[in-house]
Amino acid sequence: MKKRFISIILVMLFALGAVLPASAATIPEDNAELISAPVYRPADFDYKRATATDQAKMAQAQQLLASRPELMTRASTAWINLGSTYTMVGQIYQNYCVPASVRAILGYNNGGLSNAPSQTTIAAALGTGAAGTTIGTPFDLDMLDYVNNVNQSGYDYAWHDKNQSTLANVKDRIHISINLYDMPPMLWVITEANSEWGIAYNHAVTVYRVRGDKSEIGIADPWPMFSGEGNTFYDISANGVYQDLEAMIW
Repeated sequence: MKKRFISIILVMLFALGAVLPASAATIPEDNAELISAPVYRPADFDYKRATATDQAKMAQAQQLLASRPELMTRASTAWINLGSTYTMVGQIYQNYCVPASVRAILGYNNGGLSNAPSQTTIAAALGTGAAGTTIGTPFDLDMLDYVNNVNQSGYDYAWHDKNQSTLANVKDRIHISINLYDMPPMLWVITEANSEWGIAYNHAVTVYRVRGDKSEIGIADPWPMFSGEGNTFYDISANGVYQDLEAMIW
């Protein structure tokens, strides 16, 4: 019923080292050393359809929030966490940040990692580069469609692009995804070593919490469990996320 609702709207619009937070967990999974590869956007990316998914979900969210306005008026700096423990998995290859992130969000939405496809299954479906290549995963609408086909949360993910966004837009969508939908967003970021992230990344990460005033975002990162360096869970300011964001699904 809920997925049918957002589909109707779409048709209308087309006319590891630190102590973990209490609500988070990690699973390293089996590692294998390979060449690092970036996330990328295909040249034929359909911006029109991407925008339509975003507009449809915002329209849906506004209708849902009309009956729960208190969810968007939490000005507190207290953290708002996902409703259940969020388990982040470590990527099994250097170019598997997207498959790992997709597995983590599907594991949460589907009631456990046993109900989510493996990273290799996800990689095959998304066209991730083979082991030993420098080809990563396209962050595109095929990926979005795959996530929505496997997702069992009752709501679809939508695409949001940095090129058509503001800081307020990004903060609102992350806040809504966590606070209203109880669905972890996935972000594609390109960072610099001197950025707030502290590392040069072309990378996919997920979000498991956000402050009530939207000032800070809790990141769940698949890379540290593979590399053995850094923390899987850490916090970045909303401005720092926005500055280095390329696109997100929420």
